[in-house]
Amino acid sequence: MRLLSETAKFINFAVLFFFFSISSAKADSNSCMLDFQNMQQRFYYSSFEMNLSNATGQTYASYSLVHRYKNNSSINIWKNLNGEVAGYALKNLAGYDFNNDRNLVSPLSWHETLIFDRIFDKNSKLDGYACVVAGRTRLQGRKVTILRLAPKDDLRYSYFVGKDDESSLPTELAVVTPDGLTALRLSVTSLKLDSIPETLPEDAIFERFSVASDNTGAEQKIEPWQVLNIPKSYRLTEEGRQALPSGDLADFQVYSDGITDFRVYRSPKMSVTIPAVRNGTLSLLRRNSASYEYAVIGEIPHAIAETVLSKINPKNR
Repeated sequence: MRLLSETAKFINFAVLFFFFSISSAKADSNSCMLDFQNMQQRFYYSSFEMNLSNATGQTYASYSLVHRYKNNSSINIWKNLNGEVAGYALKNLAGYDFNNDRNLVSPLSWHETLIFDRIFDKNSKLDGYACVVAGRTRLQGRKVTILRLAPKDDLRYSYFVGKDDESSLPTELAVVTPDGLTALRLSVTSLKLDSIPETLPEDAIFERFSVASDNTGAEQKIEPWQVLNIPKSYRLTEEGRQALPSGDLADFQVYSDGITDFRVYRSPKMSVTIPAVRNGTLSLLRRNSASYEYAVIGEIPHAIAETVLSKINPKNR
């Protein structure tokens, strides 16, 4: 009888310890996420210059980033430090490409550093992510805290963020696949706070490349194509039609989780295709149905592309 009583006490203690551990873990995660959000605020409202490098895998690239907060806007100017003086400029995450050597400006294209801009923008929400403190270290004599932002669905990228404890600005961003591979690692090599601002791009240039929204007609509800298998963490944000190099038109839909996005193209079947390509954080996957070719391309792990097209087969229309 006494043994049963002691066992019951132990079970009660274990249950209480279990729920206390859960509550403690949730509190730690909430505190960590609040720390990260404060970091986003600091990034958004600061003025600074930093140099960064990417030495992921076989590639090496170096960049300069000038960030300014002006007239209630966050402005990022990235320049490639390898070769031509070229890069892109963002105002509140919208912008354009430029090449100073060729005196050219053009619509914004994909850049591997765009994920850095989105992660640290104060308006970016990491829905479905948990935050934990992964460790603490020193970098060039400065205290740095490592935050790990992990998706709860085990499908999306994880992000490891180095935070300078003094300035609350990032020292590093690592993008890690679900199977533990580093897809991108951007490391800050130098930082100047409150530096003398260089001439910022004129608002007219940003306005020239801004996407004008058409509000003249009734708002039309868009729905995901039924043949797709979209993860719950992504929502449909846009659809349209795009001309292909062949002259054919392809329908497309855009999905986003707030940080990364991908497009799904539906076009006439092609005789020669490359079924899958992976390059850094980018994935491309193609599959054919009876009538169409479907292609997923975006800044997502390959597993998500596989999930999206998992219902596509030659028997589908």
